[in-house]
Amino acid sequence: MALGWTFGGPEGPDSGFLFGIHRKDLAVQNMSWGKNGGDANYWVSGTITNTGKYSWRIQQLEVRINDDQNSLVDVQHVELDKADKFVVLPGQEHAFKISFYSQLLTTNSKPVVRVQTAMDGRARYNPD
Repeated sequence: MALGWTFGGPEGPDSGFLFGIHRKDLAVQNMSWGKNGGDANYWVSGTITNTGKYSWRIQQLEVRINDDQNSLVDVQHVELDKADKFVVLPGQEHAFKISFYSQLLTTNSKPVVRVQTAMDGRARYNPD
């Protein structure tokens, strides 16, 4: 099994299934966004739907900020706090809300969110 993992097989040692080949199974939908009050402090909320057959513990989300011409102007990687990490079961959805800072987000911007990193939802979870 170690040989399969070394070359990108479906499972990794001790951590269960590798997320990269399953990223397409997690769709971010129903997004909205706004200001948290500070000049460059924003929030994004939405739902993550798992269309795959494995459960995933969400660890980090990526926020891509596009301008009104749909050109990428900023990327933020938001690591979820220990208490905020959650598992999305197969065929289910889970709501989220994250905060981040960006000097480049404007009222004409179009933030797009995707799951950047996740771990097998069945794997032992160590919050430390």
